[in-house]
Amino acid sequence: MSTVGASPRQREGGSISLEFGLALPAFFLMVLAFLHTVGFARDLVVVQVAAREGARAAAVTRDDAAVHAVVDAAVDGRGARISVSPRQRSTGDLVRVEVVLPTRLPVGPSTVTGSSVARVEAIVDAP
Repeated sequence: MSTVGASPRQREGGSISLEFGLALPAFFLMVLAFLHTVGFARDLVVVQVAAREGARAAAVTRDDAAVHAVVDAAVDGRGARISVSPRQRSTGDLVRVEVVLPTRLPVGPSTVTGSSVARVEAIVDAP
């Protein structure tokens, strides 16, 4: 097809398609990067909240299984690694809970980590 005698609008048709074809993949990459960032930020918030809830549970009970149950519920059972230290705690001690959560993202860091510290309160064991 010859462009001689064609109107300016007809001559620009091909270049607009080319520009659109080049810009569309870049747009999709930006959308995917945004969604990846949102997913990573969500995992960071989830793991920090889970660590805080776990530290609160560890501050009021000596039962590490109860702490693990609280953290598992907070992360929706996604297989988090949970560490509670110290194992033996008494009133006034600081207890630290660390949660390592695998991410569901295809690229980037494979885990996110959160930790929280709480002071142990008076623990009353049930008979």
